[in-house]
Amino acid sequence: MAELFETPQVPRLSALLAQVRSGAILIPDFQRPFEWDDDRRLDLLDSVDKEMPIGAILVWRTRDHDLGCLDTLGAFRLPTLAGSQVPRSYLLDGHQRLATLYAALNWTADPSPLLAQGVRWPVWYDLAAEPGDRPFRFLARNRQPPPTWLPMHALLEPKRLYERQRRLLDAGLDDESQRAELLANRFKDYQIPVVPLVSEDLRLVTDSFVRVNSGGKPMNETHMVRALASADGCHVETKIEALRAELEPYGWGALDEQIFLNVLKIRWGLNILDAAPSKLNGLVKKYGCTKVFDDLRQAVGWAVLLLADFGVRGPRALPYAAQLVAIAELGRRLKGENLDLNQYGTVNRWFWATTYGEYFTGMSGKRIREAIDALCQAVTDGSDPIPTDLIRKIDPIRTFNFRATRTRALALQMTWRIEDEQLRERTQRALGEQGVDAVHRLFAGREGTLPENRIVALPEELQHVRQELNPITELLILPQSETSGAAREAMRAARRQMLPQYLIPLDAPMAHYHNRPGGEIPDAVDRILAARRTLIDELEREFLESLSFTLGGEEATDNGGDS
Repeated sequence: MAELFETPQVPRLSALLAQVRSGAILIPDFQRPFEWDDDRRLDLLDSVDKEMPIGAILVWRTRDHDLGCLDTLGAFRLPTLAGSQVPRSYLLDGHQRLATLYAALNWTADPSPLLAQGVRWPVWYDLAAEPGDRPFRFLARNRQPPPTWLPMHALLEPKRLYERQRRLLDAGLDDESQRAELLANRFKDYQIPVVPLVSEDLRLVTDSFVRVNSGGKPMNETHMVRALASADGCHVETKIEALRAELEPYGWGALDEQIFLNVLKIRWGLNILDAAPSKLNGLVKKYGCTKVFDDLRQAVGWAVLLLADFGVRGPRALPYAAQLVAIAELGRRLKGENLDLNQYGTVNRWFWATTYGEYFTGMSGKRIREAIDALCQAVTDGSDPIPTDLIRKIDPIRTFNFRATRTRALALQMTWRIEDEQLRERTQRALGEQGVDAVHRLFAGREGTLPENRIVALPEELQHVRQELNPITELLILPQSETSGAAREAMRAARRQMLPQYLIPLDAPMAHYHNRPGGEIPDAVDRILAARRTLIDELEREFLESLSFTLGGEEATDNGGDS
């Protein structure tokens, strides 16, 4: 097998930036410029100034593949084609570092594109900075730089550097002129290793990059598909952003790009877990970009509307991404037709069984495909959709860990206790968009890992629940009067309606000291949490029995699995 990585080259910084300027190194359009803040940019420049290592740059050299590339880097025009140069070199890792250096060390007559992205420019170097002080500066708006400030874009331009040095000498700043010369030499001669990755296997290139990338924005299969398709005239990123915009009103505007690709993979019989950017791009090209994404929009849209009926109103409440992919594929095979009552019941039963049974955890791509086919078959012929190998004895939940499917199942069940339809849907929407941030602690002084101390509620509803557990509430709201009796009865009626919806017993004791704001009464809190644990078990036991599942003994549930 040929070596995947060639011997690293160690060019000077000036030569490396010249390669970017000439198109010898191209920037694929999955890279996004200038995500670093000012401190990280100045820290990088300071490292170069002190001749400290800043890490290697990774490029991919290929003869066979053309990627869509950025035509600008900040305010600076870049070549998007390598011309006749073969092999082509695409930057994979090191984009933030290279973009920072390129912007700082190049001059532009129009910095407005940089400024519009929130990138402050130019960067100045204070030649009179005190020892130990970071000498890199940004100039406040409408201010003139001191005579000892040198713009970084002059360092690699001999004529501009000479002009700046001449001004320093004319001002009698001989030492500062000499420091400018030494600074320019440090940056010009600074060496950065460039590691060439050489392969025509896109899967291997993508996987290798994911493994070696140590920080910044990781590359994945979607980036490579976007770059390949862009070169063929299909702007995948634009298409996906349009899909997300359509899904936003339903709470799904932040749906991960990879899920869209996985829906396409299942459609075309590809392994959902195997990176296959070249195959995907070829199939998009074969069937037509517009047609493919129109079909994808219909399938995913059909799926999220059905998931909303199950209480899943956003990606952060979705137990498994594979469930959305499966339902989208079902919608495609049914050509978007509405389900009848029996079919709806089949999908609903399958969704909750695979959720509580944690069915897709650790599943191979082949088995995911088989599970999706089995679901579609069950909907078609009316057979039992619950997989025969699914474990039907579910342990009670004893640890809250929202990354675990088991915990998300409980959170979704909690929302179905809310009787008011609009309030329930708003709460489910918050859970879908905010995830764990929509699942609050009932008592701030108790552990958040206790399921019985967690409540899925909108902030205003959470406040109302807490008020109902505070004995001072009636005293503050209802002073003694002739009408206070009726008002108190109305409040008690509201309490009787509200508390059970959030799994709090009606006989819950007051949990806060009336004369100590925020103070919790330990014994009362213990009683409420113990009662909630029982109510949670009863809620889940009743629901699981409807699926022909059982809730097991009191042993702790392992919530370490990642969905």
